[in-house]
Amino acid sequence: MLQSSELFSNGPQNFIEVLSLVFKIYGAEWKPLTGLASLFLLTYVGVAVVVEVIAAALFLGEMSYLVTMANQLKSGGLGMASAGGNLRNLAVEYYEKSLRMLSEGYYPKYDPYYGINIGAMVISMVLILLSVALVLSFITSVFGGAFVHAVGEIYAGNTPVVKNSLQRGWMRKWSVFSYHVLLGLLDFLVLLVTFFLPLYIDFRHLETEMEETGSIKQSEVFFPIIIAGIFSAIVIGIIVILLTAAVPAIMIENKPIIASFKRSFELCKENLCLIFLTMFVFFLLQHVTAWIVRLIFGSLSAFLVTIATLTLKVLSWTIHPILSFVLYMTMRVRKEGLTQEEFGNEIGSSIPVAHAVEMNAAGVQESQIIKHGYQTSEHKDYCQEAHQEPKGIDGRVRRRFKGALPMPSIGYGSDKKTRNVHPNGFQSVVVNNVDELEMLMMHNRTYAATIGHSVSTRGRQAIVNRAEQLAIRVTNAAAKLRAEDDA
Repeated sequence: MLQSSELFSNGPQNFIEVLSLVFKIYGAEWKPLTGLASLFLLTYVGVAVVVEVIAAALFLGEMSYLVTMANQLKSGGLGMASAGGNLRNLAVEYYEKSLRMLSEGYYPKYDPYYGINIGAMVISMVLILLSVALVLSFITSVFGGAFVHAVGEIYAGNTPVVKNSLQRGWMRKWSVFSYHVLLGLLDFLVLLVTFFLPLYIDFRHLETEMEETGSIKQSEVFFPIIIAGIFSAIVIGIIVILLTAAVPAIMIENKPIIASFKRSFELCKENLCLIFLTMFVFFLLQHVTAWIVRLIFGSLSAFLVTIATLTLKVLSWTIHPILSFVLYMTMRVRKEGLTQEEFGNEIGSSIPVAHAVEMNAAGVQESQIIKHGYQTSEHKDYCQEAHQEPKGIDGRVRRRFKGALPMPSIGYGSDKKTRNVHPNGFQSVVVNNVDELEMLMMHNRTYAATIGHSVSTRGRQAIVNRAEQLAIRVTNAAAKLRAEDDA
């Protein structure tokens, strides 16, 4: 059984304990986390298919042109057969042929036979690929924020709810999306400087050598590519490690985009080895598991292989956000001594959500409605009806005689679990504006909003509209609005 308080007192000390804690968290709350990952996979694949179908319909002519040109290159002697069945020879032959085409000005800007502007086609394809990447990145941003909030609820001692996590992810979608866009631009800049620029310089060098000797060596083609690829992978890996805590900083600490970069760098710079070893072992386990599954189900039907692959994909998309969040919390607990109470205040989950479920299931126990009046008010008109403690030595009420007015006592009180609870199962909180309403965002299963009597009609309408977005119940949503509509 996972105890959330132990996550703050006995934090993991090495990558083995981190991975053990990750799988323990997943085992404790696998249902909502797997449901969130499954919804993410369905949304991601569905949107990707729709966008690709639209792109294929818009650029059908360009796609057929590319297929035709590829077949022409293959029939023109650029194939595995002409390269002796060797992939290296094929790459060298492609390099040589490309250099000859560039030196002879072979690539035209317009193909009169097909009536296609090649330059415009390339620009259009790049734009559509960029659009697809942005749409998928937006979906990843929403669900990535939802995963962070769900795991944060586990750390706060609550059971994550898919709907609430998606609401929080949707609220912070633009911040997380902007982070992903900036990270993509940074990775592209790194690739441009460390991979494409060296290859371009090497390409020009090989072009000169091609003009002088008429051929190029295999080592001159593959060695620069391997060196540039390894160096680019190292630089991008360091960037990813240093930005492990960026998305949790946006979702939990409400950091702006640039501040989240700085916050992640401050937390991760002293734990590079821990993050690297944990990520490396996790991805190694992921690939080994995928290889074992393909080995086992490879000889069976394609349907079983597809089911096994999708299952592994859902597990991977579920465990990876947990891993990033566990590393983020481990670094915060180590460096800042973060407590569960402080974290609960940050995430807005200091009150357990399960309390509301128990109250709604048990029902509200109403207190006995008994009038505790003044002992002689029923006989004398001039006596007040409000209760006062009787003090006479012979008073029948004070001495609790049979047939006398009942004396107030603690036994007439309501059950503590349902005290001050509305008959609908919610506790009521008076709100006077939208900002006060948003404080109930993470407690919408425990508290219901009651609009203050002094709020104007326009303010009431704004509160009701915002409450519908946050799924917060309003006990007097129609007050003053219905009267105005009837008028």
